[in-house]
Amino acid sequence: PLLGICFGHQIIACAGGGTVARNPRGREIGTIEVQLLENDPLFEGLPKRFLANATHVDTVTQLPPGARLLAISTLDASAAYALGSARCLQFHPEIDGDFMRSLLEVRRPILEAEGFVVDSMIERVSDTPSGAVILRNFVRGLMASR
Repeated sequence: PLLGICFGHQIIACAGGGTVARNPRGREIGTIEVQLLENDPLFEGLPKRFLANATHVDTVTQLPPGARLLAISTLDASAAYALGSARCLQFHPEIDGDFMRSLLEVRRPILEAEGFVVDSMIERVSDTPSGAVILRNFVRGLMASR
């Protein structure tokens, strides 16, 4: 089992024959809504729509052959996919609200130059319990395969 997060999600896509490019919909950063398209053990216990923290500029523009699209977000048409025993997430289940707020502060000059209103983004940031569920599900699946 392999869990690819963000750049890992992108590298696995490239290694499997997919493509990655600058997201034509723009940067995705902050607390976002993820919509599940397909059931998968990685998302067991989560609703069809849940919040997650994300930060990325690039995106998987074409999934590798044989990949199953698992989720999308408003700005990402491939927020999660499965490829064999690998599960790949463009968002960050390991990032909590405090870290995301700090990241937005550090990147404030860049984000404001791109037209983002950072103070309102910071207000919308939240802890995302979905992250802990996803990581726990992955570890349970990993242990079950041993």
